[in-house]
Amino acid sequence: MIRKLRRATASKGAAGKGAAVPPPGRPAGTRAAGPGPGAVAEDTGAAALFAQGTRLHQSGQIGPALACYKEALRRDPQHMYSLTNVGIALRQLGRMQEAIPFYERVITLFPEIPETYYNLGIALQKLGRMEEAVPFYLRCTQIKPDHAAAWSNCGVVVSATGRLEQGIA
Repeated sequence: MIRKLRRATASKGAAGKGAAVPPPGRPAGTRAAGPGPGAVAEDTGAAALFAQGTRLHQSGQIGPALACYKEALRRDPQHMYSLTNVGIALRQLGRMQEAIPFYERVITLFPEIPETYYNLGIALQKLGRMEEAVPFYLRCTQIKPDHAAAWSNCGVVVSATGRLEQGIA
């Protein structure tokens, strides 16, 4: 995934095309039951578990929040918000390496969400994988040019690696 993004970022330049959000008309926490566009949404309970996890997370209870997000994913493996928050919770617990696959999955499913690239950049940066973090910060800023934190982190990383020309390009 990381090598693939580095090549895509270098060759694409501007943001590419892709789905930014789950299919329209499908409430969060539901998934299509059966094949085809006319399928009825099935309530998986993922939205309620995500909401519970968010309340716990906001109150500082990261471990129990993580359990809620993971249960939401057991019920709906493509629940974008739970995938993202598992990554964030793991990162907050200092488990950067474990967070990376969750961010990569969100990028695979929903490639136009800038925060995911930013979060993956942070995880890589915290692991000391500075040069690997740069393309993710840059991709974030391609999608959302006013993402100040991504620009700032990218500057810190390229300065730390001595590759200032990469940060300017």
